[in-house]
Amino acid sequence: MISVAEEHLAVVHPDGARRLQVFVDSADAACQEILARHGFRRVERPGEAETQHRRSLDDPLPPVPTVPGYEIRPLGHGLELLERCYASGLAFHDDDTAVARANRDAPGWYGHIQSAPLYRRDLDIVAVAADGSVAAFCTAWFDDVSRTAYLEPVATVAAHRRRGLGRSVILEALHRLRRMGCRVAFVGGYSPEANALYRSLMGREHDISEPWERQG
Repeated sequence: MISVAEEHLAVVHPDGARRLQVFVDSADAACQEILARHGFRRVERPGEAETQHRRSLDDPLPPVPTVPGYEIRPLGHGLELLERCYASGLAFHDDDTAVARANRDAPGWYGHIQSAPLYRRDLDIVAVAADGSVAAFCTAWFDDVSRTAYLEPVATVAAHRRRGLGRSVILEALHRLRRMGCRVAFVGGYSPEANALYRSLMGREHDISEPWERQG
């Protein structure tokens, strides 16, 4: 598997150097030993490890908070899809309107997401502001065989932060998953702010996924 990744997934720099990064559970000593034998080293740079939160949905959930001026619901059709594309550009690219416009003007990338086998529109949750803009979003991916789900992506546009919208869209997704028979939900976070939100909703159970890197 490592050889295949090195052949097909390594990043090639202009000078010809190749870099491959692999994420490994911090408690998986066997996998870490294998990577070390192949020349990989643990990345020590701050902010690159991912905290993988998990929550059992067998227990009751808090209610979904209502936020005045916003509607929490699944993504709609038509122009709202373009708003969702625009919001993604703002939320993940530091409010860069050029990226947001590019996302909106060529929405085919979101069509690819919607064509994925586990995509369900009723689990593609958004917070819609009074002006019709998408302010926050949380997409849940449910596997009805394992009865587990993963939340990805989750974000709030900067202009709408600190209003509880992230909490609302996540809880709406978790309630829907629970009604569908989901037993455990997962979400991963990098930043202290994201991990604080996820910890408040998912509880203390988590794993740390650490990056290991090989260059040369």
